[in-house]
Amino acid sequence: MRKIAMVLSALFVIALVIGSVGCEEQTTTTPTPTPAPTATPSPTPTLTPPPVPSPTATPVLTPTPTPTAVPTPKPTSTPVVTPTLTPIPVLKWGKHSIDGDFGGAASVSAADVDKDGYMDVLGAASTDNDIAWWKNDGHQNFTKNIVDANFFGASSVFAADINNDGHTDILGAATSGTYDQIAWWKNDGNQNFTKYVIDDAFDGAVKVRAVDVDVDGDLDVIGAALYANQIAWWENDGYQNFTKHIVDSNFDGAYDVLALDINGDGHKDFLACSFLPSELAWYENNGSQSAFYKHSIDVSVSGARSIAAADIDKDNYIDVLCISSDGQVNWYKNDGIGSFTKHTIDTSLNGAASIYAADINADGYVDVVATSDNGQTNWYENDGKQNFTKHTIGSDFSGGQSVYVADVDKDGALDVLGAATTSNDIVWWENRGY
Repeated sequence: MRKIAMVLSALFVIALVIGSVGCEEQTTTTPTPTPAPTATPSPTPTLTPPPVPSPTATPVLTPTPTPTAVPTPKPTSTPVVTPTLTPIPVLKWGKHSIDGDFGGAASVSAADVDKDGYMDVLGAASTDNDIAWWKNDGHQNFTKNIVDANFFGASSVFAADINNDGHTDILGAATSGTYDQIAWWKNDGNQNFTKYVIDDAFDGAVKVRAVDVDVDGDLDVIGAALYANQIAWWENDGYQNFTKHIVDSNFDGAYDVLALDINGDGHKDFLACSFLPSELAWYENNGSQSAFYKHSIDVSVSGARSIAAADIDKDNYIDVLCISSDGQVNWYKNDGIGSFTKHTIDTSLNGAASIYAADINADGYVDVVATSDNGQTNWYENDGKQNFTKHTIGSDFSGGQSVYVADVDKDGALDVLGAATTSNDIVWWENRGY
């Protein structure tokens, strides 16, 4: 019994030692359990506690952090900015009828006939055989006044003070096969008109204008004769006795004429176009009006019907414009000595009949107005570099034959007048600005 007690006592001590060691280690590692010893009976056992192996520490693994994926930033794109388009301003037009029953309206012009400060309108009617004027009351209400109801085949009208008395007189051309006249009607100041014939055998008289050709202080008369193939002028002696001078008697199909200084020598030259065969030409004045030397500008135009002249490119030389029935609208740059370079403005104004040059939008550059048989009336805007942009004034003017530009309503803006043979109209298009 005594031995048994000693053995138990030794086992107790060993257990205490083992427990103590376990308590010290558990704060850091979990010890590997030691198997309980197998007791060997011995008469007097000396109990040596078995060695306690150093526990193998299980390493605490610090996990390798998984790198957080940094998203690749999307490239910052420069936003596409859609520009705000500023609309290009366009002139607005309002059409007004002056006379919708002017049979065969062939020509239109404008002047203050009664000197009341308002722009009146003049017209020629080839079917009605009329020369007429419409009085503007200042509110653009027009009253028709017949100057001559028997001017057979009236084809052209022009206003000018022929006798230099301060009153607006009227010029007319007429062609009817047997009745081919150039005439003027004297205004007595009360708009009573008396007719005077200048030429009654100007075969196919299609155009008449007034200009001081010989620079003597009174207005002379110039004209074109389609069938006589003539360009002519009638010299006014100051007492309205007129003497005819032929500029060209072989200008086949003569259709329009102007007189102005083309080459800058101080003398009035002539500019003319012919319909068939078509040609654009100018005639150089020798200085005494006794001879005019022809210079052809263009023989490739087809059906030339109307001309105008203005300094298109602002180089101080008079340039030329011509319109033809094949749809062409052209201008010709003058080099200053009467040589010309052709520039095309439009090729699609079919039936083109009449042309006028004026600064329509008041930007300081000369623009172009044109009308045609097919009902189209346009203006061509000059940007100052002679690039022309087409704008429609009206597209319902059937049989357009003539255009004229004037400030009809006294608002400071240039309006456009037109005459149309098919629709028998005299109209004006009000320039309403932008």
